[in-house]
Formats: sequence, C-alpha cells, structure tokens
Amino acid sequence: MTSLSTLSGGVVRRYELSCGVAAAAERLGADMTNMSERAVAWNCTLRVRATPEYKVSATELYGLYCMDPLTDDMLHVAACDPHQTIGMGLEFAGSTSSYQDMNPCMQMAFAYTCHIDMMDQDEEGEEGVKE
Repeated sequence: MTSLSTLSGGVVRRYELSCGVAAAAERLGADMTNMSERAVAWNCTLRVRATPEYKVSATELYGLYCMDPLTDDMLHVAACDPHQTIGMGLEFAGSTSSYQDMNPCMQMAFAYTCHIDMMDQDEEGEEGVKE
C-alpha cells in the first residue's frame, strides 16, 4: 500500500463490490485512466516563510503533505495535481508585541519534478498529432 499511495500522490481508493464487480471494475478503469492522463508534479517541496513573529502551525495542516522533521518551514508532497488544495495556519510566535499590531507577510517557494511527453510536440514546440 505504501508504494501505491506514493505513486498516486496519496490517493488510495476502495471500491465496494456490493454494487457489482462489473460496476467496480468500470469505475476502477476510469479512475486509472484519469490518474494516468492528468498533469502531475512529483517529489514536491514547499518552503513557507513568514515574518519572524509568525510560524507555520504544526496543528493546522490541511492536505496531502507532511512537515519536514528537521526544519519548521519545509513541507513535502509526494505528488500534486491541479485539483489538489493545501492549507495551513499561522501561529503567533513573537513575544515583543501583540499579534493585533503585526500583519503577517508570507513567502512560498514550490519545487517539483514533472514529466513532459515530447511525443506530443513537433519540432517548433507546438502540439502535434499522435499517430
């Protein structure tokens, strides 16, 4: 199961056989086609920095990612597609002023690996026709 969830970006589905094996097999086939044709970024790293008075909350993390065990501002995502959403909360970490006086400023950097199928493009870089 670990390699399946890693390759699918954390998406593992369970199909009920009570609705019939043929219906479950059809849905599985459609889901596999959808997953193989979508644009996906792999081995993603998201760095989030905030003003010194704030930090990313370890208790308010939403989405398919995990915190880096060594740094507080680094998140790891197995795979990401255009339909995924991530969210996080900020905690007030400053002690010199109140949080009402400070407006947080955030900086985010997202690094990823993707596969580009060169068979879909001709020499000019325009989309070609598959044969």
